[in-house]
Amino acid sequence: MAAASIKPTIETEYSLFDYVAILRRRWIWLLLPVILTTALVGFLAFRQPDRYVASARVLLADTAAQRTLDPSSQNPWYLTRELSNEITLARSDLVEQLVEDRLGNVPSITIEFEDTADVLIFAAESTEPNRAAEVAGVWAETYVQVKQEEAVASVATAAERLQTRLEEIRLERQELRKPIDDLEDRLAGAATPEDRDRLQVQLDRLTADLSYELNLLSTQAGAVTTNLTDLELQAELAAVGEARIVAAALPPSQRSNPPLSRNLALGVITGLMLGAVLALIREFRDNTIKSSADVTGSIPVLASIPRAPKGYLDQLDRVAAIDPKGIYADGYQKLRAAVEFMSQTDGVKSILVTSPNAGDGKSTTASNLAIALSSVARRTVLVDTDFRRGRLHEIFDLPVVPGLSDYLVYQLDLKQVAHAIGPKSGLFTIPAGSPPPNPAAFIGNPEYRNTINWLGSNADNIVLDAPPLLAVSDVYTLAQYADAVILTVMAGKTTKSQLAEVVAILEQIGAKILGVVLVGVKNVESGNSEYYTSVNDNPGKRRSRRGKSLFDDRQSMDEGSGHNGHAPRPARVPVGRRP
Repeated sequence: MAAASIKPTIETEYSLFDYVAILRRRWIWLLLPVILTTALVGFLAFRQPDRYVASARVLLADTAAQRTLDPSSQNPWYLTRELSNEITLARSDLVEQLVEDRLGNVPSITIEFEDTADVLIFAAESTEPNRAAEVAGVWAETYVQVKQEEAVASVATAAERLQTRLEEIRLERQELRKPIDDLEDRLAGAATPEDRDRLQVQLDRLTADLSYELNLLSTQAGAVTTNLTDLELQAELAAVGEARIVAAALPPSQRSNPPLSRNLALGVITGLMLGAVLALIREFRDNTIKSSADVTGSIPVLASIPRAPKGYLDQLDRVAAIDPKGIYADGYQKLRAAVEFMSQTDGVKSILVTSPNAGDGKSTTASNLAIALSSVARRTVLVDTDFRRGRLHEIFDLPVVPGLSDYLVYQLDLKQVAHAIGPKSGLFTIPAGSPPPNPAAFIGNPEYRNTINWLGSNADNIVLDAPPLLAVSDVYTLAQYADAVILTVMAGKTTKSQLAEVVAILEQIGAKILGVVLVGVKNVESGNSEYYTSVNDNPGKRRSRRGKSLFDDRQSMDEGSGHNGHAPRPARVPVGRRP
């Protein structure tokens, strides 16, 4: 097996239900931003001072020159563009300078136009109603003043331009009529009838040739004269103004702050959006193993142990004895069945239980596996091989000293370190003992290995509770003493890369990986939780921490009367001889 065989398949497509499931699983990341943003928005809204908005409305009209000279100004698109130009004028440097001269500064103003009328709206906001009305009114009045001055200037400019054009037309017409005027003068001074007839014919012909151009110039002159007359009228209107205030700015009586409910709603919406993003980011960046689906490939998941409530954690270490039919023990019963099957098919007797990191549930798995094996008439030895942080003595209320290390160093009797758990259980537990100076070297001692092998040969199964593999190198040696290795991973804590690294290490040293035990899953994968709870509603309340059927009347290993057809363990190991 390659380490890559357990790497998860990367899904590239997610359905709506997948995203909903992610948000439900990461609900804390969704809820926390909602609470924070809503609280922040509410606090800021509460601290925000009262604001007041006053507005003035200005009605616009086309410029005088525009109505006279540009009929296309009535086009709706043209009018919209002109209104945008008027807003630009209202914000011009000239208007701002005049406003500053009157108010002493250039306050903030909002200028926009209505869609249904040629009206500009000047809106000012302030913490004082009178100040808001003053700013809006002054700005509107200043704009109207500038607009009026521009209107008068536009009429004067247009009139001057038309007058110049009229003079040009008149000069052009005079120049065009000059040959005709000359012939008329010559005709009036002709001496003979023959000269008059000849000149009259020439005059008629020339007049006919120039009549079109002369009429055209006359028409143009008439049109310009009419425009000049209209401009004189517009000059009088320009004095009144091309823009006028139709609604003066009055001090508002009500504040303009948005309602608190709207602010809170925006805070909730913003928090939900932010929370959803954070939840998705957290989900996609989370490389931990959360369910058996995250352990893919040829490494089987032997059991999934549900996450136990806090009040039940102290019983989880021995739940296979305290509540053997409950939901938490079901996974260990399945694990026991897998070990039994391997014992019959592949001759697997010694099982090493380890994990990638500390706190992944390896000691809990080792103790419950040993209890489950002994419960089906199998003589089982549970050995604590973690000389740094061994826990088996705590789980079974045993003295940590003497233990296996003391047995080897001080040549003690086996009955002094091997404790039978119950008179008929067939389970013997050996604590780690005194910590040696160099645990890795101590484990590598041939006598240590011979002892482990001898214990295994005199039992149906031996379970070794080993240190975490990524923490220390002891497991490299211990794995070679066992027939198979069981890996324990903690759901939501152990990462997929850590599991892949552990598998790669075990494969390099030639260890046989029996499978993975997933501890602390949120959703029960080992069966129907309702089925179990209907039988044992709360085993922790009905049973004590030490079950009578297994933990009372503790004996030493060599005092047993034999079990499952095996001969009794010798009462004493000869001093000076290692098994």
